Amino acid sequence: MDTYGHIAPARRRHLPWQLLLTAGLLSQAATAAGQSVTVATGGTLQPSAIAASYAAGEQSNTTPFSTTSYSRNQRPAYSPTWSYSAPRGIADSVYGGAEYLLIRTHFSEAIAFVQVNQSLSGGLPQQSVTSQEINFPYNSAFRTYVGYQFTPKAALQLTYFHLGTSVKVNGSPSSAGQTLVDAYGDVASFGQTMATNTSVQLNVFDLDFVGRYTVNQQITLRPAVGVRWADVRQHNDSSVIDPSAGIIGTGRFNTHYTGFGPHASLLGQAHLRPNSPFSLIARGAGSLLVGNLNNDSGAVFTGVASGGQSTNRTLTVPVIEAELGGAWQPTENLMFSAGWLWQAWFDLGASGGTTYNGKFSEADSASIMSFDGLFLRGMWRY
Repeated sequence: MDTYGHIAPARRRHLPWQLLLTAGLLSQAATAAGQSVTVATGGTLQPSAIAASYAAGEQSNTTPFSTTSYSRNQRPAYSPTWSYSAPRGIADSVYGGAEYLLIRTHFSEAIAFVQVNQSLSGGLPQQSVTSQEINFPYNSAFRTYVGYQFTPKAALQLTYFHLGTSVKVNGSPSSAGQTLVDAYGDVASFGQTMATNTSVQLNVFDLDFVGRYTVNQQITLRPAVGVRWADVRQHNDSSVIDPSAGIIGTGRFNTHYTGFGPHASLLGQAHLRPNSPFSLIARGAGSLLVGNLNNDSGAVFTGVASGGQSTNRTLTVPVIEAELGGAWQPTENLMFSAGWLWQAWFDLGASGGTTYNGKFSEADSASIMSFDGLFLRGMWRY
């Protein structure tokens, strides 16, 4: 059992070697005594015949405790060897899993630069401003976890999530009446180029105690409570490049946040029918992190001026998560699942400055860093 809805029922027990050993011992004893053995149910057991029949491949499931017999390759109708929705887990077992994530990063305050157009309308000057957003592409990431199940309803799980993504946004004015202004107040005129780069790196560890509650044969709930530690690094830089003079202005913005706090989640799994290998899964999670935020930003206008600022303060960051998908369990120890995920990290959604030389005012003050995308998950139990 894990926080993503993967659980394997108890393993089957195979008895042919016990039957063979018992038959052999009885055969030797009976041969030495020169007689057959009478069993408690009233019949006569011929050990030599059983051993010879088993060696010849004529295996039977009939024992003194069973009244129904099946051939070697036959099982009872509608009686699976194990149940996908059985309300039990495996105690004293280790499990692990890995996920491939194809996710996209969003910032609620993320503008690479603004485009300022100056013109005349009716003999009067007119100015229009258009922002160029920082749009991250879908990027590969991964999440992995390992756990130990103490009882069928209790486990301890460690999860690690890593994301590294970046995007470049460049532009050049297309006319003499057009300029580009970055978040640090630097200006690119006609014939010059503005180049920006933004990156995010995320490392998250969760340590959770996982429970399991069966609603009925088809629905199972798996709550988890524990702690989370997160390391978040954000970077943004911008440069103005002149064809003859090279870089004539730069701006930078770096944020490093480390936070620790409680983490909780609840996963629901609904099988399409009892004993079905297919199920639907839905998961919600949240955490409240308290930690240290370091921010360093500044700008250099070559040959003119430079400046910078830094801050070091305590920041509380709420995080909410959601997942929806489906799962397929082809064997008792293997499960695959896929779906869509969403995450929102509050108060970490600014990338770069917000001045734009007074040419643009940011309307969104939510300051949310968020992710959405596809997850593909596999779990194996030892």
